[in-house]
Amino acid sequence: MKPEFVVNKPKLNSRPKKVEKIPKILSHLNTSQKKDLDKRSLEMMEAFMYYRQPIEPTNKSIDGAEYVSDTFTLNVQRYADFCKRIPEYCSLTQQDQISLLKGGVTEASLLRSANSYADHPEKQLDQLARMLRIIPESSNHLDRPIRHFYKRMADIKPTATELGILVALSLFSADKGMAINEKIKVEEAQTLFATMLEYECLKNKRKANIQSFYLNYQTCDIFIMHL
Repeated sequence: MKPEFVVNKPKLNSRPKKVEKIPKILSHLNTSQKKDLDKRSLEMMEAFMYYRQPIEPTNKSIDGAEYVSDTFTLNVQRYADFCKRIPEYCSLTQQDQISLLKGGVTEASLLRSANSYADHPEKQLDQLARMLRIIPESSNHLDRPIRHFYKRMADIKPTATELGILVALSLFSADKGMAINEKIKVEEAQTLFATMLEYECLKNKRKANIQSFYLNYQTCDIFIMHL
């Protein structure tokens, strides 16, 4: 993992502001808590609007494996920039940052491409087909579940704020099976972003089944379900 993909080890005084514990019943949120959630939600929306920008390989004439490698590297760089906008991520050790980034980049990429599909379905499906042609051994297993996921997300029509929170939630949920040093911090971040997502769903008057889909979202589960 290249150094520019992670944040330098945080200084002792650079810990993020402690987030006040949020009640499980969101209807009991006070004005101050709602204000804090709205502020963080805005930050995640702005971060996702940056992350979702089109990625173009530096050399447009390349193809095949070189094209995949270049596109993946650019995506990881963009994803790392997204992560650096999250104080809870920046407060972790470098080792934990790298572990979470590696574990979360696939789900983040899938969410990002699902958003691209919603805006330009034909273009995104062409991009998917191009990528799968380069890895033919996986194309039969990946094409159908990815298309299903794209359509499911397009039906839900998530906002940029919801997508930003989802990407952050997938980042801090990428600790499964990994040796994370600061597990408590990661678990606190999971709770925070799950609460933020539920809060946004309630604000946007999402149906209960869609809230459940969001809060239980796991790419691997979706793939296994539709293989």
